[in-house]
Amino acid sequence: MTMSHNTVSYKCQNCGSPLVVEPGQDRAVCQYCRSQNLITIGADGSITLSLVQKIDSIDSKAEQILANQNAVATQALQMQKLAASGQLLGSGQNRR
Repeated sequence: MTMSHNTVSYKCQNCGSPLVVEPGQDRAVCQYCRSQNLITIGADGSITLSLVQKIDSIDSKAEQILANQNAVATQALQMQKLAASGQLLGSGQNRR
């Protein structure tokens, strides 16, 4: 634990990176892995950190982003096909 200017530094309970805790905070989010750490003050004044929420790894986040992009691309292709066949309203073709 390191103290400076009323802040206390701890280590993230998920990745071990430095975690800066401001006075009065009950939670701190790691700037590296984005995990939430709960700050508990014991009756004797001791401070304990525990992991509240572990954020998924960067790889799984990247996979989610790619899956979303693929879904959007698929929808765009479907809309282009509908527009080309005249089945999409507002596709630029005259309607009667």
